[in-house]
Amino acid sequence: MFANADGSVAKVIRQCISDWHPNLMDASFAVLFNDKTPLSGGKLVAGRAQVVSENSVWKPLLDHDVNFVLWVSKDVWDGLSPSDRVPFIDSILCSCQYDAKEGRASIVRPDFEGFYAVIRRHGIWNDALRKSLDAKTENTFVQTRIFEDEPMVFNDLLNNDEEQDDEP
Repeated sequence: MFANADGSVAKVIRQCISDWHPNLMDASFAVLFNDKTPLSGGKLVAGRAQVVSENSVWKPLLDHDVNFVLWVSKDVWDGLSPSDRVPFIDSILCSCQYDAKEGRASIVRPDFEGFYAVIRRHGIWNDALRKSLDAKTENTFVQTRIFEDEPMVFNDLLNNDEEQDDEP
């Protein structure tokens, strides 16, 4: 069940739009909590943005017109530290595109989709991965290995000779 999110989510959204998403300044959002964390393709979906069009399932549920519904799992939100809430919302907002001249909202796909196991086996093998790596050269990008305590620097993936089990 969805309910209006508290002001903490809207505050982070405003910060992210101001800092990194000026194209969304004129867009309008309904911000909701989901009391469940749904699965999609076997993975938990902690949050998502969706366009609200005339035929949208959201339209009859909202009390005013908006361009986007941005929903987050209440349990996930409550479990995030304040510093982790910013990249969480930033990543959702990256999927939102808004053309203020046309008044048109749309959702774009992520820059990269892939599997950790493929990166471990083959390294940085395509342009999307290279761009991801280049984007973090100024700031060490640390990934935490699942089921292991030691942090893993993204570049270590290139030098990891061990065959790893597939990880989510």
